[in-house]
Amino acid sequence: MSEESGSGADSAAWTPAVEELLRNWHNRVYAAQTAYYDVAERFRRWNYRLGIPVVVVSSLVGAAVLSEKGDKWLVGSVSILAALLASLQTFLKFGENATLHGAAGDWFAAIRRDIEEVLALPPESRGKPKGDEQGRPEVARIG
Repeated sequence: MSEESGSGADSAAWTPAVEELLRNWHNRVYAAQTAYYDVAERFRRWNYRLGIPVVVVSSLVGAAVLSEKGDKWLVGSVSILAALLASLQTFLKFGENATLHGAAGDWFAAIRRDIEEVLALPPESRGKPKGDEQGRPEVARIG
């Protein structure tokens, strides 16, 4: 029983195949983290690309209605455009999707850091590698 808890038994379990598997997980998690952060940034940009015109067009409609000058057809058309843009912004949820993708990227980053922490330790300080469902609940959730 004391042999199992000794450092010799623990370091022997860290075979090159196990280390390679952990490095593979690290690469996959890093790729997922990067992809989620990239998509989050894309959603943020689209949120601004659609949100700023909504504000500008809505302001123009409000100013045109208050001034009572100008073509009613033009004011009506711009008003419809403002409503359409605002509806698209609400329906597509770019801001919400950016937040969710950023949170997913953060989750993958935390897993990546945990793997890097294990890989940075000498094998005798790591303890035994854990089994399928014990050792990788986060990676198992990835799919």
